[in-house]
Amino acid sequence: MKTAQEYAEQYLRNKNIQELKKIAFEFLEEVQQEGLDNEENGKIKIDICPVIESRDKKWREFARLVKYGINPDGFSKLLKKHFLVVYMYWQDWKKDKRSIAKDSEG
Repeated sequence: MKTAQEYAEQYLRNKNIQELKKIAFEFLEEVQQEGLDNEENGKIKIDICPVIESRDKKWREFARLVKYGINPDGFSKLLKKHFLVVYMYWQDWKKDKRSIAKDSEG
């Protein structure tokens, strides 16, 4: 698994849409691989949302390191466009997480 810095270096060597698509696909592969690594009898043993959240944060760091031309919301938009059900599940998870945090404060 590559770091955000490694992805930024990879992109900056080529700076083209094909390289960006390749990187985006690699991010999706990371999510898929982590799910497969935690699979037992055909069922994922972990909640995939924290995995997606960590890749979203890594994408944002990648965008920050590149400094221009990369949308920090790119990973989220990719999920929304191609994996709407997963995106919606992740959004609900984030809302629940915020709600729990808010309840524990007060």
